[in-house]
Amino acid sequence: GAIPDISRLVSLRNVDFSNNNLSGRIPQYLANFPMLRNLNLSMNKFEGSVPIEGVFRNATSVSVFGNKNLCGGIRQMQLKPCTVKASPRPRKHLSLKKKVAIGIGAGMASLFLFIIAASLCWFKKRKSKKKNNANGSTLGPFFEKISYEELYNATNG
Repeated sequence: GAIPDISRLVSLRNVDFSNNNLSGRIPQYLANFPMLRNLNLSMNKFEGSVPIEGVFRNATSVSVFGNKNLCGGIRQMQLKPCTVKASPRPRKHLSLKKKVAIGIGAGMASLFLFIIAASLCWFKKRKSKKKNNANGSTLGPFFEKISYEELYNATNG
């Protein structure tokens, strides 16, 4: 496991985490302990870069022996240099606010387009009704306009 969180114990002078099967990165906050004089992290499974600030500036105050996956640190620690892996650009994740804003924007745009389409259909239908009513009949195209005389003659009186 990792080093437990001891970040509030800033007055520590001597810390010995050796031979504890600890893993992960060395916490940066250890470099910020002003009173820390001796730090033993040897014979664990730490990995990553060793800080170069605070107690880590003095190779005789810090022991990282036996952690084969550590790198960097000050030159006196004689660790391999850290290599910067060229990783693909991490995908940017959208924050919740941006996702909500995009959702609201898409919803409003869809509603606007629906209103425009419905309005166009309504105007087209209305225009069509006016065109059909141009002959004076309220019944539309189903009945032709005929005169009384034509009706009288067609029904034989």
